[in-house]
Amino acid sequence: MILFQDLRLGSFDKNVLDLSFTWLNDPELQSLIASSSVNREAQNKWFEKLSTRTDLLIFSIIYNQTPIGVMGLKNIAYNEGEYWGYIGDKAYWGKGIGSWMMEEIAQSAKHIGITKIYLKVLHDNIRAINLYKKSGFSVSDKDSTFTFMEKKI
Repeated sequence: MILFQDLRLGSFDKNVLDLSFTWLNDPELQSLIASSSVNREAQNKWFEKLSTRTDLLIFSIIYNQTPIGVMGLKNIAYNEGEYWGYIGDKAYWGKGIGSWMMEEIAQSAKHIGITKIYLKVLHDNIRAINLYKKSGFSVSDKDSTFTFMEKKI
């Protein structure tokens, strides 16, 4: 059983970068988050520029001192930001951590003055859509691939 008091947000460091390389190259995770394979060289270049970015807020998700995923806000502008996140360690899938992630990202967003969070999710990722609805997001649009959702905070 996952104890939420044992979850915390951490920094996105080189160790988590290496873990995320493995996670993001997993075909099952890729199919859930609409991602393609990650190139190590491109990922390292992205990481080197991370500290200069003002449009991105990124955290590791830590359970009992072990990184298990990553989440954050991207495209931050005009008091809005786009949520993204994933649990990379499959041992923690389906454990209710998503609800905790939604609470944490809302608190983090408020802390930096964000008043609206938006996201996109694949139509067939029903578990994620249900999580987002339960967390106060509403559907704002759809296209042939994605459902777009948003939430005022």
